[in-house]
This record gives sequence, structure tokens and C-alpha cells, in this order.
Amino acid sequence: MAGIHVLVEKPMTKSIKEAMELFEIADKKGLTLHVGHVERFNGAVHELKKIVDNPLFIECRRLGPYDSRIQDDGVVVDLMIHDIDIILSLVNSKVKRLNVVGNSIFSDKDDLCNVQMEFENGCIANITASRVTQHKIRTLAITQKDKYIFLDYSNQDIHIHRQASSEHFLTRQELRYKQESFTERIFVHRDNPLKLELNHLIDCAINGAERMVPADEEIYSLQIALEVLDKFKKQKNSQR
Repeated sequence: MAGIHVLVEKPMTKSIKEAMELFEIADKKGLTLHVGHVERFNGAVHELKKIVDNPLFIECRRLGPYDSRIQDDGVVVDLMIHDIDIILSLVNSKVKRLNVVGNSIFSDKDDLCNVQMEFENGCIANITASRVTQHKIRTLAITQKDKYIFLDYSNQDIHIHRQASSEHFLTRQELRYKQESFTERIFVHRDNPLKLELNHLIDCAINGAERMVPADEEIYSLQIALEVLDKFKKQKNSQR
């Protein structure tokens, strides 16, 4: 980093120690080191953070077909890390436990992986990343006590499902239960997330704007992703 502001693709490094060293160098030199978590700049994610307050359960699916051009990494650090990063930014708690299962299908790496994350505050997140699915899906769903939120990354859409009322009523034959709900579609300003990310980097580099994602959050996302990958490798080795 010889006097140059840097946008580095994820995963930024293969270890936490290396990541911390890079951020320390950038800080000492007064440079911007930005990690390419492009979903942070998705308009739907921007609106999501305004309406999420106490998530109980989060489910993410990031699925798609196999691309033989991607040889270096599996789905954990290529795809799942996006969802890990978003989830950690939404849940105000540390991860307590990780349960990981997965499989290698088209390569010797993690082509399919499912993770259950348990947080200290009781929230549970379930993440599935796949490059063996013949249909591209990028979704996130959040269950809260008073609403269910569904986000589509690709369409930059958010829908909120709320319970309106419930009642019991008596007919001649039986006691019945009726529950009503309504769906609200949130307005999202749609723009190209990559363009917004690059504009943010330029703003930081030229105008000294504060980075949207603090270094400690970048490092924690990487830490969890590397722990998931390590658990996947141990599971795979135990099956041999």
C-alpha cells in the first residue's frame, strides 16, 4: 500500500492476523482499505436496516449454478461471506455457536454449505450457499415478534408481512379461528450496488469520508467465515 487507496475483493486475506496487519498499515498511512462487500450498498439492505430491530430468526439463501471459472475458492468465502456480513450487521450480539454441514460436488472445495449460527442473545440464523443449484436465488428472510420481512437482493425488493387481527367465532357446527394479515412493500431506491460502492471508495479517498464499514466489523465477518470454512474442512476430512 505505497500511498494508494485500495479496494480488495473478499476474502481480503486467508487469516485474521494478515487482515489486522493490512488495516493497521492503512491506518498509519492515512489510506482507505475497503473490502468488497457489495451487498452493503444494495438499496434493499439500506432500507432493511431501518426496519429491523430485534430479529429472532434469519434465513439466507444464496444459490446458483456452478461456474468452472471460479477455481480458487468455494462458496463460503465467495458467496456466503456476503450473508455473514449482513447478518452480523443486523444482530447486535456475538456468535455463540456454529453448526456446519456441506459437500464437495463439482470440485474439491465447498460447493454446497449450510450453517446455523446461534447468537448470545438467542437469535438464530440459517445460511445456505450453493453453486450446484440450477436457479439463481439471493434472498434473506427475518422473523421478528411482530413481523416477517422478506428481501430479494437481485430485485432489490422488501416485503413486510404483519398480523392485523385474529379472532374466534362460533358457527352452528364448531368454533373457528380466523387470522388476518397484510403485506407492505417497502420503497427501495434501486441503483447499481457496485457503482455505489466505488463512489463511496472515491469519497473516502478524495474527501476523507468515514468508511461505511468499520475495520473491526470487516475483521469479525472474515473471522466467522474462516471458522465456517475450517469446520467444513474438518467435517469433510472426518468422512474420508
